[in-house]
Amino acid sequence: MLLPDEPIDERYLTQDDRIAIAEDVLAGRTAAVIPEEIGKHRSTVYREVSRGRRGPGGTYSPWCSHNQAILRRRRPKEEKL
Repeated sequence: MLLPDEPIDERYLTQDDRIAIAEDVLAGRTAAVIPEEIGKHRSTVYREVSRGRRGPGGTYSPWCSHNQAILRRRRPKEEKL
């Protein structure tokens, strides 16, 4: 069983990836440059930054984004067997 902080697959963002994205956004780097540094696809980072602008003043917050990703990951399903 996966813990909430473990990535399902390497293509998904971890909390460390989100923190690196936040640092790069604060440094003024664009969503086209950031993926090269963390090894993810450009559209993944672009969606993450646009979706995660929940911090004070509309800034990207990696902790809020990570918590929201964990909540979205949980899907209550009925067991089939």
